Amino acid sequence: DNLQFRTADANGRQRWLEIVTSPTKDRQGDTIGLRGVARDITVLKQIELALRDSDERYWRLFESTPQPMFVYDEETLTFLAVNKAAIRTYGYDREEFLSMTVEDIRSTEETPALMIKTPTDIDEPLISSPWRHRRKDNSIIYVEMTSHPVAFKGSTARLVIANDVSERKLLDEKQLSLHASLQQSAMEWRQTFNAIDFPVLIVDLEGHIKRLNQAAEEIAGLDAELVAGCDIADLENSQPWKKASELIKSIRDNDGSSAAEVKDETNGKTWAITLYLIQEFGSVGERAILIAQDITKRTELEASLRQGEMMSLLGSLVAGVAHEVRNPLFGISSILDAFETRFSDRTEYLRYTDVLRDEVGRLTVLMEELLEYGKPFKGDFYKLSVDEVITKSLRSCLPAAEVAQVSLVNKIKDPVPKLMVDRRRLSKVFVNLIENAIQHSPSGATVSVEACEVHESQQRWIDCSVKDCGPGILDEDKPKIFEPFFSKRRGGTGLGLAIAERIMGEHGGKLIAGNNPVAGACMTARFPLPPEEEIVDG
Repeated sequence: DNLQFRTADANGRQRWLEIVTSPTKDRQGDTIGLRGVARDITVLKQIELALRDSDERYWRLFESTPQPMFVYDEETLTFLAVNKAAIRTYGYDREEFLSMTVEDIRSTEETPALMIKTPTDIDEPLISSPWRHRRKDNSIIYVEMTSHPVAFKGSTARLVIANDVSERKLLDEKQLSLHASLQQSAMEWRQTFNAIDFPVLIVDLEGHIKRLNQAAEEIAGLDAELVAGCDIADLENSQPWKKASELIKSIRDNDGSSAAEVKDETNGKTWAITLYLIQEFGSVGERAILIAQDITKRTELEASLRQGEMMSLLGSLVAGVAHEVRNPLFGISSILDAFETRFSDRTEYLRYTDVLRDEVGRLTVLMEELLEYGKPFKGDFYKLSVDEVITKSLRSCLPAAEVAQVSLVNKIKDPVPKLMVDRRRLSKVFVNLIENAIQHSPSGATVSVEACEVHESQQRWIDCSVKDCGPGILDEDKPKIFEPFFSKRRGGTGLGLAIAERIMGEHGGKLIAGNNPVAGACMTARFPLPPEEEIVDG
């Protein structure tokens, strides 16, 4: 054991002594006494106290420095000491700092600045450029650092002085960001300009093209470099350029804007042309923005809507006529019944009464279909499974199939999602399609019904197809197959498919006429599916 203590010598001077003791043992190993050696360590103790006093002065200087300072181990990168300025700047307390490494304060986007070494490994100060450091609250500061190699408690370490340059760095970054933002905006403007899918041009009031987007290039058939500076009237002697040239000449007289629609008779396209005068355009002179939109589909849709309205009025008229005819028809049928009863024994009248009965039956079916076609849409929708409606429709058509010696097959295996439908009206669709397939199928043939999910125009649909084995649909008949009273079958009213198409339109769907790959027609009732989260499986 070692024991150090302070005492006074004979002259009264303070001395430091160290006594080292060890046990004395006999041959059996038992302790029988102690031996001690005393030595004077006053000089060593004075050196130790001087060093301690020097360390205290160093650490007072270290703590009082207004700049963040810290010492870290070069091997483990752990913090060995931090001053108050570092605690204040980074937001960690001393205990937290001493449990961390230098990697914990650097931003994840940066290379660890403190791990950079001098290229010659000479123990000299190392100055590094501004780096991003992360504070305790996750905010970022920028620091310039100077590091010095030091020996610290037996470890190879570095003393780091950090200078906070956040304000200067943020100002520089703001300027760079503004410059980049301007460049990005210009690029985005060019990309947006070219992404517009209809022609957009910037022209002066003399009709010279200054800039045009990619869609305009494609319509003009020339590259932008070749078109720039040309007169718009020189592009082509066709629309929309001819009309655009006329609008440019008259824009001053139209309060800075002009618009017109024009049809190109060569290709059937309809164009909506709009011209806006740009009032302030720097020192480059007056210019205008020319927009040419292909509205062919819109005009066709408007025509289709007008046709639909006309057909709706026609349906109402036809339904009214059918209603008025049905009462006299009922009277004729009643008189025919009475005539057959009165003259049942007169067989010579049978050929006339049979013909009258067939014609009255045909007129009755026609009136019922006219009433169905003219029936107004009420929108009594309920959620149910389409395959349930198909099953009941097949069952309703069985008698007609047996008479025609045609087999009906339901090939729908998987459940069809429930949709909002009008049960009675939708049943009429499938009955009409199945009966139409039976009428066009030869004896011994099969009429099948299938269902599948399809994707078209970013929309999910359910296709319910009725397929027959008949002669199929001629290409020249497809455009008019859904027109009222169009029929190629002897005795047909031509209203069955027209009624089915109208009901499908009421359901937001469509009826598609086509042919099977091998033989026979395929009539498809296509229903829109709601988003998946709204579907309730049946």
